[in-house]
Amino acid sequence: ITASGIPTLVSANMPTGSVISVHTADFTGTATHSSSSWADIPNLTLTFTPASATSKIYITGHVMVGTEFDTMCGIRIIAAGNNISTIGDTAGNRTKAHTGLGYWNIQNNYEILAVPINAVHTLSSASSTIVKLQAINGDTSGHAFGINKSAANDPDATWQGRFASNLTVMEIAG
Repeated sequence: ITASGIPTLVSANMPTGSVISVHTADFTGTATHSSSSWADIPNLTLTFTPASATSKIYITGHVMVGTEFDTMCGIRIIAAGNNISTIGDTAGNRTKAHTGLGYWNIQNNYEILAVPINAVHTLSSASSTIVKLQAINGDTSGHAFGINKSAANDPDATWQGRFASNLTVMEIAG
């Protein structure tokens, strides 16, 4: 068989469920978050143009969160301008997020935990699409949580770590 006998696969001809494209962003710096308003997590924003309006996107990754007493870390996903994270119980005054760490009420200012991101979203357009992660402190105490570092105590010591957070978006043929 010659190369001219092999059909060319283009994204429009990919079987349903095929990965068409992969986009990734890493945040290797550090940040501190104390705001009780949603704010973009630095560097965890992706912009891409889907191959088809019928595609789905699989959103995955993780955010490394350093906890502090009297904080609640919520993480949500914004895709094409929509909050796709409003899942779960919507009653009352609870902070509604995709994932995160519940109210932290122990005095451990060194702990750093991975908060996973996993979601599937159906696109409605083949226009340029933005997917980003946002964070909120659901507690209004003014205390902060760290991203990619511990929260309050961040000594320059061999027993303390620095980490990276990641956002990956895979376009899946619909």
